[in-house]
Amino acid sequence: MSLYYFISNLISIGILIVIKNYVLDEDKIHANIQVQKAKPKKENKFQRKMKEMMEQAEQQKQSQNKNKK
Repeated sequence: MSLYYFISNLISIGILIVIKNYVLDEDKIHANIQVQKAKPKKENKFQRKMKEMMEQAEQQKQSQNKNKK
């Protein structure tokens, strides 16, 4: 049983090394990640609504401060 696990681990390590060195192109993946970071993020409905509510609260706060002065 120990021999089975040992050989299985060696095969798995070999497969991982082959995939890492010959299949994956890390530079291409890194470039793709940088392109995705540069794109503007889309706001979902909840985020948009929260932003609007915060802006309204800020406007109300400013108008109350103007009325007090």
